[in-house]
Amino acid sequence: MEHRLGAGRDNIADVLDTGLISQSDLLRLRLIAQSKGFEHALVRQGQRAADDGSKSIRITGRVLSGAILAGTAMFAIFMITAVYSAGFSVVPS
Repeated sequence: MEHRLGAGRDNIADVLDTGLISQSDLLRLRLIAQSKGFEHALVRQGQRAADDGSKSIRITGRVLSGAILAGTAMFAIFMITAVYSAGFSVVPS
């Protein structure tokens, strides 16, 4: 695939046949190209890919921030419990 792209192919069919674009995306691209034009179809595919990428980044960020918040809360609980236990072990009963 990398060799085909680097070979300087001028035919769009050769570039699309490299396997970089899945068959379902190619089918969608052909359907859009028949009604609105090929350039518009490529732009829409790029916008869709950008939207999907930003959505997955947002979801990953939310999950990661939630995990960090939970870890920080558990550490705070541990520290409060440790200080409380150390205080009671120093004071004679």
